[in-house]
Amino acid sequence: MSHKTLPNLALITPYPALAAVVTEQCTGIFNCHVFHGSLEKAAGIARNLAPDFYDIIISRGGTADYIDRVTKIPVVRILTSALDLLKSLTPLKKHPHKIA
Repeated sequence: MSHKTLPNLALITPYPALAAVVTEQCTGIFNCHVFHGSLEKAAGIARNLAPDFYDIIISRGGTADYIDRVTKIPVVRILTSALDLLKSLTPLKKHPHKIA
């Protein structure tokens, strides 16, 4: 029986909470390696990633644009919309403290 290794994914995120969500979803699909940084810092991280090791890089927003400019590793963007924001905030409408 042959054993295929999982693809290697680099997640470059500006905040740690996103890392927890993505790594949970990656279990059994990718070997997920998490790095923290945004914009120029993220580009520096991506520049130093080994293109022969990583299959893809995941990031979001402007950070993904910075990363895409400095690496040949394919960049997958996490897209968010106004609807995503509303879905996140609507359940908190009756929260006793200001949240946004």
